[in-house]
This record gives sequence, structure tokens and C-alpha cells, in this order.
Amino acid sequence: MHSEFIRDTGEKILQSTLQFYNLDLHGDGKPFASGLLLEIDSKFFAITAAHVIAEEYNSIYIHLDTEVTLSGKLFFSGLPLSGDRHDDKIDIGVLQIMDMALVDRIKNSFRFLTIDDLLLNHKPRLQAQYLSVGFPVNKTILRRTEDGNHFKAYANPYKTIELINYNFEKRGFNSLYNKAFAYDGKIVSDQIKEAHQSGSKKGISGSGLWTLDNNSKKDHGKLIGVVIEIVESTDPAMIVTTIDLIIEVMRQKFDLNIAKSNSINVNLESHDQSNISGVKHEEN
Repeated sequence: MHSEFIRDTGEKILQSTLQFYNLDLHGDGKPFASGLLLEIDSKFFAITAAHVIAEEYNSIYIHLDTEVTLSGKLFFSGLPLSGDRHDDKIDIGVLQIMDMALVDRIKNSFRFLTIDDLLLNHKPRLQAQYLSVGFPVNKTILRRTEDGNHFKAYANPYKTIELINYNFEKRGFNSLYNKAFAYDGKIVSDQIKEAHQSGSKKGISGSGLWTLDNNSKKDHGKLIGVVIEIVESTDPAMIVTTIDLIIEVMRQKFDLNIAKSNSINVNLESHDQSNISGVKHEEN
């Protein structure tokens, strides 16, 4: 698949992808994660991973024409029974942006995804290709000037395939609402034809995982999940939480007037992952 096609797809995805910043110990801004913009049922949201937004909510911001702090109605998956956020394998963070003036400002620079940009009930397909697009922190350049710090962010389009037979249970994940994709951190670009390291994995949490299909406009460039973890050492993989689970959680939590999921059942009153059930799709 041509790198030009991947680059063009990545640029389209970036229109709906945020880079989050927070403050370091010295009070200076630094990039640290990614997120997505979504409009659904005439409501506007930023979606990301819980470990991005839950404990950092009061200090994170985005760059528009100036630094902008997002505020609104926040939901994130509760801590698991262990009490450790690192054990949260659902890892959903959603912020409803209530300030319509802020929504309009965001629209000047970004595009909110709609339900038509999502691929619900995704079924595994052998040899299908996908694209991860996020903001690695080591590909963001800081330029200091007299009037302040200025950041230039470079995204990282990463082509991958689904690991259909991944051992989710071994790592504490659940195949009903997690998906696994191959990840070695290497890409091939127009400038460097041999596979090479693309950048740090730090910073891509909360970004999207998208279909990549140059033979089908209908199925191309659709969001199927949000990146929550990179598993290294044995069984390496990029793990996402499916958009099906995220949308069903949003339907319940934000009173969205959309159809109930027909593939997954969610009990928001329990932190126990066994209270999420659904239909397991077989590969085709």
C-alpha cells in the first residue's frame, strides 16, 4: 500500500485528532497524549483513554490559536477492583464540551467526527490493514520565544494488522471490548524505504485506530477503537478499546438518543469487567 495513500488518509484523520498538553513540575507545558473529537446526537465530545484524563483533568489543555482548557461533563471508567489505574483494561475517558462558543472555536481548526465515521460491529478480517494516528511526544518540537513557548506537533501514521488470535486473557484484557494490533514501532516512509523506528509510543494513548482499505470507500478511514496501551516484551501489541463499547457507554451516560448496541451489554453500576458482555465475532 503506497505511503502517499497512507499519508493522505492520516492527514484526513488528523482533522479530528487532538494533542493534549499538561504542565510539568516547573510549570512549563509539555505534550503527553492524544484524543478525538466526536459529534453525536447534536452533542460534542472529546474522547480519549481514562488514564489520560481521569487524574489529569484539571491540568490538561489543547492548542488552538491560544492554550485552551477543555471543560464540561466528564465521564471515565472507574478504577478496577485493584484500585490501580494501570489495571483498567476498559480505560474510557469522555468529556462533553458544553460551551458552544468553545465548540465553534474548535471547529475553526478541527472537524468533529460523526456516527458515519465510525465502524460499529467490526468483524475481524484476515490480512486487513489498519492505521493508528496519534502524537508521539518525541515528535513534538518546542520553540521558545520572547512571547512564550510554541509547539509544532508531528503525527505518526502507523500501518498495522489485527492480531485475531491474541491471548487477551493472559494480559487481563477482554476480547469482547478490546482488540489487538501488531506493533513494533517501525514504519516505511517516502524518505526512508527500509523499516525504521517511528518514534516514542508515549503520547499515542487516546488516539484512534482506523480501517485502511483503498478498495472500498464505504469501509475506508472508519474509526474502530481508541488506543489504550502498548504491550511490549512478550506478546507485543497495540491494544484498543472498541468504539462499540465507547458509544454504548456514552449512550447511557450522556442520554444520547441513539440505538442501543446490539453487540455489547454494559452495566455502568459495576466496576467488575464481567458485567460487560456481548457477541464475539469470528474472523472472515
